[in-house]
Amino acid sequence: MLNDRVAEFISQNNLFLKDDAVGVAVSGGADSVCLLVCLKEAGYRNLTALHVEHGIRGETSEQDMLFTVRLCESLNIPCRVKRVLVKKERLSGETEESAARRLRYEFFSEMTKELSLKCIAVAHHIEDVSETLIHNLLRGSGARGLCSMKVKREPNIVRPLLFAKRSEIEEYLINNGYSWKEDATNENTDYTRNYLRKTVLPAFIRINPNYDEALYRTSKIIE
Repeated sequence: MLNDRVAEFISQNNLFLKDDAVGVAVSGGADSVCLLVCLKEAGYRNLTALHVEHGIRGETSEQDMLFTVRLCESLNIPCRVKRVLVKKERLSGETEESAARRLRYEFFSEMTKELSLKCIAVAHHIEDVSETLIHNLLRGSGARGLCSMKVKREPNIVRPLLFAKRSEIEEYLINNGYSWKEDATNENTDYTRNYLRKTVLPAFIRINPNYDEALYRTSKIIE
């Protein structure tokens, strides 16, 4: 089961213990729902879900928030929600995407102090590593950028799902009767990362069906 592999990955990488206070970033998407469920099923006892409503997608964004709150209620996991207005709080020169990310991590920092959290678990998976590595490569990044995503990121961000494929994540949720919310903006290829995910990376399958695992190995070698 995926939850057992998550627990093994956490132990191997010394991310946190079963009784540690851990914040779990939950958007309502498949990846974050899977992370929360896996941690619960694996016996981690001191979880708090953290959700940011960015105020970008109107009613759809509200529905994602309500979905997340209800999921947490069904799992008996406390949920802390923060509403922000990305368009109003965006700094000069920031894109909406980068502003949303900054505000999200500011919230994580606030919750870390308020709840005395050991760490914040985020739901990046192995395809995210490929996406980030290629994106950084095309920007002309050096070795640091080509390390892509680390299992641990300062100051207290951890990635317990970094080994898993998106297909495994969705299969786990379906087999265990869980649903999730799809973010419609993920289909918009005007965003560079979406374009890479939808158009560029799938072409690698013809060369190497396990390209994501190969790129992950490359990022670890560089690291």
